[in-house]
Amino acid sequence: MAERLQDTYSKTVSRYEKQIAFVADKVGDKGVADLERLATALFLTLSDKAEAPRHRANKLSKLKPHISPSRSLEAVQEVGKIVAEAQQIPKS
Repeated sequence: MAERLQDTYSKTVSRYEKQIAFVADKVGDKGVADLERLATALFLTLSDKAEAPRHRANKLSKLKPHISPSRSLEAVQEVGKIVAEAQQIPKS
């Protein structure tokens, strides 16, 4: 499948190679539960960056009651670090 994507979208893949590698490095080894926490934390972060991390973590726990408040806060903090690192990647 990766070869087919590379062949079909070679220009796009080349253009965003650094960004793709960054994301793959950060989340490539994560399981479904980790990805769920991080994706929800990212959604909440992008929806309202002005909210404090603890407030976003509380929202995450309310949206996903099976995720504990402490795991929610960890996810929000991890997403904050990933977003900050991603902003340092030179634009293509």
